[in-house]
Amino acid sequence: MPDLHDAFRSVAERHPATDAASTSVHRRAVVRRRRRTALVVTAMVAVVLLCAGSALALQRSPVMEVDVAGTAPATDAPATSEPPGTTSTTFAPDDLRSVLPTPARPVHVQISGTAMVEGDGPVELCAGILYLSRPPQCTGPVLGGVTAADVRALDGVDEAFVRNTVVRWAKTSVAGWFDGATITLDGSMGPWSGGTGAGPTFTAGGPELSSTPEQRMAVMDDLMAAGITSWGSISSGGHGAGLAIEVPWADQALVELLATRHPGIVITLIPAMTPI
Repeated sequence: MPDLHDAFRSVAERHPATDAASTSVHRRAVVRRRRRTALVVTAMVAVVLLCAGSALALQRSPVMEVDVAGTAPATDAPATSEPPGTTSTTFAPDDLRSVLPTPARPVHVQISGTAMVEGDGPVELCAGILYLSRPPQCTGPVLGGVTAADVRALDGVDEAFVRNTVVRWAKTSVAGWFDGATITLDGSMGPWSGGTGAGPTFTAGGPELSSTPEQRMAVMDDLMAAGITSWGSISSGGHGAGLAIEVPWADQALVELLATRHPGIVITLIPAMTPI
């Protein structure tokens, strides 16, 4: 009977390729296991470092939690006080809206500006800043009862195509009743008689004629929160005492409310619409 050791050696000698392939497969498996082990170790180190960083950040800064009701509990951070002359953090836009024109409380105005219509849509009158492009970029109240045909009939009418729709515009002067969204004309649109902001201005507050950028932005924020920008555009830097702001509409009651909210600085409002 042959020796078993000799038999196994004989088989190995007859199949050398199979034995080599088995060794190669074994080596590749070992390499893959080592790579997986390295990736796992690297991931564990990253998690440990991230947790340590988060714990350190929590120790250095106070935590504020917001409950489901949306209220934030007080933290141990020191309270800050606002410098004199800045806006209160509590703002009630209804304070300003209470003096603005509404359908129940319209005001009689006149204004010179650019009438604009897209297709056969409503006709708007630019009130405030006019960006000279084709067509011009501006906003303003709707002219009640005015049609695209009325704009085409004005002198100097111009037009351009936007999104396959013709946009027409022309300078004009109108008078009518403004209700916060629409000017209902006394008559028809007339020829242009001058630029906007040519009427009276409204001033209140003081005594400081100069203002900081933060104060100027705070006053502008109040006007935008009250909805003034839905009638047209606003801009600071107009010709007037103190902080001069060009607005679509204003009166003395509005500027006095602003001066009360922003004490210490002179505020002047220059309206595009002139009360008549």
